[in-house]
Amino acid sequence: LIQSFTLTNNQLIDLENLLETHRLMTRIFYSLNWLDLPEIFEDNIDNWMNEFLFYLAYKNNVLVSNKEVPGPVEKLQAAIIDNLNLYASKYDEEFNPYLPQFTQSIWQLLIQVITIEPKYDILATNAIKFLISISNKPRNAGLFNESIVKDIIENIVIRNIICVEHDEELFNDNPVDYIRKDIEGSDQDSRRRCSIELIRSLLKHFHNYITNLCLTYISSLLDNYYINPSTNWKSKDTALHLFLSVSIVSQSSNSGAITLNQSINLIDFFTKYILTDLHDSNINSNPIIKADIIKMVCIYRIQFPSSFILELIPHLIKYLNSEYIVVSTYSAYTIEKFLTIKDKDAASNVSINRITKDGIKPYIEILLTNLFVVLDNSDYVENDYVMKCVMRVLHTLSTDIIPYIALLLGKLTILLSNACKNPMNPYYNHYLFESIALIIKSIYPTIHAIDGTAINNIYNQLELSLFPSFQFILTQDIVEFIPYVFQLLAQLLSSRLGSSTGLSNSYRALFPPLLTPSMWERKGNVPALIDLLKAYISVGMNEIIAGNHLVGILGVFQKLLSNKSTEVHAFSLLVSIIQHNTTATLSPYLSTVFNLLLIRMQDQLKDNNKTPKYCKHFIHFIILFSFLHSAEKLNEIFESLTPGLLVMIILNVMSNNIVQCCSLDKIEMKQMIVGFTRLLVSPVLVSRSDAWIAVLKFVLLLVNAESGKTIVDSDDLTFIDEEAEAREFDSTYSKLLYATLPPPVSSVEVAAASAFFIKSLAEFTSKYPGQYTSTIQSGLDAKMMNELQELLQLNGVTLM
Repeated sequence: LIQSFTLTNNQLIDLENLLETHRLMTRIFYSLNWLDLPEIFEDNIDNWMNEFLFYLAYKNNVLVSNKEVPGPVEKLQAAIIDNLNLYASKYDEEFNPYLPQFTQSIWQLLIQVITIEPKYDILATNAIKFLISISNKPRNAGLFNESIVKDIIENIVIRNIICVEHDEELFNDNPVDYIRKDIEGSDQDSRRRCSIELIRSLLKHFHNYITNLCLTYISSLLDNYYINPSTNWKSKDTALHLFLSVSIVSQSSNSGAITLNQSINLIDFFTKYILTDLHDSNINSNPIIKADIIKMVCIYRIQFPSSFILELIPHLIKYLNSEYIVVSTYSAYTIEKFLTIKDKDAASNVSINRITKDGIKPYIEILLTNLFVVLDNSDYVENDYVMKCVMRVLHTLSTDIIPYIALLLGKLTILLSNACKNPMNPYYNHYLFESIALIIKSIYPTIHAIDGTAINNIYNQLELSLFPSFQFILTQDIVEFIPYVFQLLAQLLSSRLGSSTGLSNSYRALFPPLLTPSMWERKGNVPALIDLLKAYISVGMNEIIAGNHLVGILGVFQKLLSNKSTEVHAFSLLVSIIQHNTTATLSPYLSTVFNLLLIRMQDQLKDNNKTPKYCKHFIHFIILFSFLHSAEKLNEIFESLTPGLLVMIILNVMSNNIVQCCSLDKIEMKQMIVGFTRLLVSPVLVSRSDAWIAVLKFVLLLVNAESGKTIVDSDDLTFIDEEAEAREFDSTYSKLLYATLPPPVSSVEVAAASAFFIKSLAEFTSKYPGQYTSTIQSGLDAKMMNELQELLQLNGVTLM
């Protein structure tokens, strides 16, 4: 119908409607072919492809649209190329006979029809993606030759890689969007990004030719730039992005350029064309070029030795003062990325940081000052890239930030107060609270070398600075920040373990409201509140008991246990309670607590909803109780509920779920080894050999599993992988990675759990010569017997 249309101005609307109808049919074609190739389309593929070829070449001067918005022809052609991309990637066997025609048609469309006008953006990117798709496949290399490749680079790549007016406007008027597009890769569908990928795709087939050709164009563009840098800056911008496309074989967002084109001398290029601009004393001249070179420094970062990076850092600090927010943000972003570069130590096979705190210590004051200046810039309120850089600097410097704590707290509390007025950027907020956590964390390693009064003075200073903001957040019910506040309060309070003064007045006043049911209604509050309650228990248990608050805490435990989503937090709280209370203090409540745990387990079994996670935590808790409060007391509690109950739990619950306990962390597994050992050598199971040998098997299983695990040293927590800091925050609760403290010092038995087990077993069997050795030999399989013998030999003991 369109082909037979005799167009007049009065018929323009009709033609536009017809073309829109064709576009919709083309989109329907895509949907119907997306999952699989239907037989009807396969049988009629020739008809469809001929129609697509016709409309790719279709022109009509009356239908020329304005420069900004795609017209009906551009929309239809973009939809057609989407279909061709689908067929080229999924149905290449059926599509292969038509591939040469479409390749030539699209190539000519890009060269002869598509201009830099914004209305062609979608069509251009779709067309370039098609060329990328087919050039990625080795069998399609014959569709290209050196002449065609030269045409593609000259008339497609360079034309579409140039900085356009829209990019300039974005740089100046909307720097946030410019940054997101440029360094986060949200411009995957941009002409520039697609053109870069096209070069890299073609490099696989014409490596030497394309490398030399691109270097020639780069040299020519740079020569043009240096004729008049202020006027011809686009030439250098194009040259730099052409260099990015031809010099990098593979890259990732975490590491930057991983594999380079070995035919290109990176350091030579940097020395000639990057460092000269980076060293420029006029930090505000040619701002887009300045942003480009800083971005390139960041992209190639892992290719540079530490000495080269350390030479770059002072210049990047200088650019934090740029009046252009893109330039200053790129500088902060690059410094932050420098501090995450890791190298594997050949001797220990452990990842170490290429840039240590010694590398940035000479610049601490100017670096922190300039970063906070950028954060005060009203053109980019809540700049998460810069705040993340502050966080990274603080955790790189660790204890060396102590002399600057007053300055840091002053700046961060002002930023926190501003954020409280209207929380907008969750990433910025998270890094802000992580930075505060790092200040608290930096003090902890030094407190054991300081007297008690000095410790109190340090934490009093922290609390004096932070509590006003925390109180404002809590009283104004700023939902986004409350879980963060609870985590920081827990961290602050836990840090007072070195103090003998117990709870301060502020913490005493805060405690009773924490036990009110309404406080626990919000899902996001629960993990943070648990941390805070555990901190109260560890530091101020005596005051909690004196104030008759233990029953309230147990009430919280009961509430959490009743819900599957919070039962893990119930166990966490319960473990803390038994770790910081004597048996005498707990005795009035133990039967009720154990009964609640058993009822919860029975409910799950009744509903066929038994969860291995619940059983794992249940077993860990009761065996930890055996370790802390004796196996005899454990058995006494179970006997008060149902005679023989402990044996039933050992033979039914533990036997079926002990393997789940192998997923506990190393310290928890060591605790269980000691707890099971206390049960093993107690009089509790003397008359039940079946339960006794089952417990022995449990211990051997845990010893074997524990020996294959590694403890995360507290020092390792100072550098947390990028993956752990990925920008995926829960809408209600986000864990502060740096608000954690090193685990408490383990007891002697836990520190050497395996040795404690085997020596205790040897001592126990010596009291009953021959009685238990026969039980062991008949109850253990060959594998476990070998493991037991190895432990005996290792520790120089024998069983009697």
